[in-house]
Amino acid sequence: MTSPHHAIHRERWEGFARNFGASVAARAISVSCSLAQVPFALKHLGPEAYGFWMILTGALTLLNISDLGLGISLQNRMAAHFGRGETAAISGLLRHGLRMLALTAGLATLVLVPVVLALDWARIFNLTDPGVIGQVRACLLLTVAGFCLNLPLTLAVRLAAAVQRSWLTPFWNCAGILFQLAAVIAASLLQAGVVVFVGVYLGMVLLQNLAILLHLRRTLPWLRNAGLPPAATDRHHLRRAAYQLFIPQACGAFSFAFLPAAIAMFSSPGVVTQFNLLQRLFGVLLQAQWAVPGPLSPAYDRSEEPRVGK
Repeated sequence: MTSPHHAIHRERWEGFARNFGASVAARAISVSCSLAQVPFALKHLGPEAYGFWMILTGALTLLNISDLGLGISLQNRMAAHFGRGETAAISGLLRHGLRMLALTAGLATLVLVPVVLALDWARIFNLTDPGVIGQVRACLLLTVAGFCLNLPLTLAVRLAAAVQRSWLTPFWNCAGILFQLAAVIAASLLQAGVVVFVGVYLGMVLLQNLAILLHLRRTLPWLRNAGLPPAATDRHHLRRAAYQLFIPQACGAFSFAFLPAAIAMFSSPGVVTQFNLLQRLFGVLLQAQWAVPGPLSPAYDRSEEPRVGK
């Protein structure tokens, strides 16, 4: 007879095999599409507008740290409950997280909109092209709106990892990047402004996160139930893990997403374009590196395993 521990162990490694295959295939397609869109966007937008576009794509990643580590701490708690088969607790945690992140996004937007309207962002980012300067405020407000809508949806990726369906993330990321490539080509041919390119990126992010969440709701019937409110133990773990995980999460986001803005402030968006091209090329190696450890997340702790008879 197979023990519960062996069943969990086998299920985890079967899930890893599926996730690994999907991750490698989807990352290869995503990298190819990401590189393929550069000639179209760069030729149409020019170095300055392209660099400004890259600044705003990084800004969305940077704004997502306003969850203060709640997303990844929720992932860990949902994974622990999934290992014990406690699906009602997962549903309750997910709804608790969606409410908290929706509130956080709303409060952050109340702060960000006045900042966007008050400052001279064209001067801050050293923009000189009149066509780009005329679209700066609209691009920034669109980015804030995209952030507000996307922050709760970031839990879709966390939930997929927690319930051993990490393959959904690279699959829908791949679908999203294919959509972005087609939209960038169309926007370039139609001579669209940079605000359209910002909308294309935000639309890709929103659609892929929403698709993951809807896919999980369709394939996991128990996820449609209200579930149980988070227990006191869960709330304690969420707070403790969020404090511990926020700093490394924020440092990682800053190291990746703030560099384009910093380069523009101290140099020009044109230099951001050069930096981004190198970043995309060397990103191939980074994607290959993450193809292996990505499907292993979240690694379970033996302290969270169900106890079996002695």
